[in-house]
Amino acid sequence: PLRVLSPPERRKVRPLYELHRLVGPRPVAALVTDALLGKAFRRSNPDAGAVVSASFVRADRAGMREAIRSISLNRADSTDRLPAVVAPTLMLTGADDALCTPADTAAWAARIPAGQSLVVPGAGHVTPLFQPQTADVIRNFWTRSG
Repeated sequence: PLRVLSPPERRKVRPLYELHRLVGPRPVAALVTDALLGKAFRRSNPDAGAVVSASFVRADRAGMREAIRSISLNRADSTDRLPAVVAPTLMLTGADDALCTPADTAAWAARIPAGQSLVVPGAGHVTPLFQPQTADVIRNFWTRSG
């Protein structure tokens, strides 16, 4: 997300961060995978779930903790910078994305002069990466944008 996490959101992330720090990625891999894919997509696409989970487990532990810390726990709000974006911008989000909700994404896109948001049905945060039609949507956006 472009905004700072709320205190309740941070309270959800902090224990996962500490658990990852103390015992490694395996105990939190399923929760992270659900957050990134959405539970429904993960259940209906076990191969995608396996890819995301395995990637999280294999990632460098210190690097992953730094990513969690900087992206989730210590993020600066950057929404005030959006009006300065001059390039045509497509903000794509999944309908089931709890990290960048469709409402958040629509609000952010509205602040960009040439911004547009699009919601992918039945998708979570990274689910569009597993849906081939996502490439067509992005290609069409760039074709229309010139």
